Amino acid sequence: MRSFCVISYCIIFVALVSADTTWSQVKSFEFDGLSLIWTADYDKNEQVYFSDYKEDTWSAPIQISNSEFHVFHAAGAIAHDGTIWCVWTQVDKKGVFLYSATYVKDSWSKPAKIHTGMVDNRDVVIVMDSKDTPWIAWTAVDDTYSDVFWSRWNGTGWSMAHKAHSDDNVPDVKPLLKSNINGNIELSWDTFSDGNSVTVSLQWDGEAWIESSLDMRKKELVIEKRRSHSLPRLPKFIREHYKASFFYRDNHGAGAIAVKRK
Repeated sequence: MRSFCVISYCIIFVALVSADTTWSQVKSFEFDGLSLIWTADYDKNEQVYFSDYKEDTWSAPIQISNSEFHVFHAAGAIAHDGTIWCVWTQVDKKGVFLYSATYVKDSWSKPAKIHTGMVDNRDVVIVMDSKDTPWIAWTAVDDTYSDVFWSRWNGTGWSMAHKAHSDDNVPDVKPLLKSNINGNIELSWDTFSDGNSVTVSLQWDGEAWIESSLDMRKKELVIEKRRSHSLPRLPKFIREHYKASFFYRDNHGAGAIAVKRK
């Protein structure tokens, strides 16, 4: 993997990329891995699909899930060695649950249920940390309102579900995980305060979640904007854009970028 470069240099470099610079030139500077994950009903049931971006081309869709019930909100993450983890929400007769599958050595594993201890799990996201440990976050109704929970892989299974915040008696929604320029995991979500929508942003310090610094959030916003402008076009087989998201690993971190509705 390429070493992390000085952030000020990276921002200046990307800002100077001309309009006619090819995607492959930007990719060689930015991305170590770029993929797409989405849900679609190409046949008769909604399923989870994956595509990888290499040599300026998207690979043919690969079906990951095989559910007779409804699936939605899929997410993915890339490790340094190319291992891919995908997660999604799946409905069955007993509730709404999380599932995962991994791609290792040219083979996808069978989907496996993630046991959270709750029966209404939604909006799952995933990211790899600097040691290639997968972390997930999602929303679930634990009492009256939706709350944000998180877990990480311990080598043989997922840790118990942890609530990311204290009880606040308001809905907590739209969790987002990423690995920032310092290699630290960041977790954010939307909530409400005094009737207004606000975003909470936390950073894992090795033992607990702490508030992210304003300076770090500003740097990350600049990088995210440049990164979004460097993405390739969506392939034509993505019919409903809002069901898809890019996920990446590059020399500034790792995370996902949701595709906006047309």
